[in-house]
Amino acid sequence: MEEEKFISIVLVYVLCNVILFIVYKLTHTVKILHRILSIIDNMLFAALLGYGFYRMNPLLVILVPCVLLIVYPVSWGLNEELSDEDVADLVILKCPIPIGEKNRKNLKLTFAHFGTFPFYYLLDSWKKTPGQ
Repeated sequence: MEEEKFISIVLVYVLCNVILFIVYKLTHTVKILHRILSIIDNMLFAALLGYGFYRMNPLLVILVPCVLLIVYPVSWGLNEELSDEDVADLVILKCPIPIGEKNRKNLKLTFAHFGTFPFYYLLDSWKKTPGQ
C-alpha cells in the first residue's frame, strides 16, 4: 500500500514537471516566478530522492547530497556547454514510426532537456541575464 502511494506521488511530481517544463519553454521573462518554482521543484526532488533512499536503507540518505553534486554539473554541461547536435547524439531513439531527421533531432533534444530539467531549471533561473 505504501509503495503504491510513493509511486503515485512520483508520477504526480513527473506530471507537474511536464507542465513546468512547458511553462518554462514558453516564458522566459518572469524570472522571479521561475526562481521560486525551481526552488520548490528541487526541494521536492531532494525529498523524494531522500525518502526513496531511506526506504531502501536509512543510511543511504547520506547519498542525497552526493547525487545532487553530480547531477547539477552534468545537467548544466549538457544544456549550456554542448551544442544541440552533441546533445542529440547522446540520446538513442528507437521508434517504430518513421520520423524525419529534423524531427528526430528535436525529439532527442526535448527528451534530453526534460531529463535534466529540474536541475538545469534551478541553475538557469538564477543565472544573470545580460543587462541585469
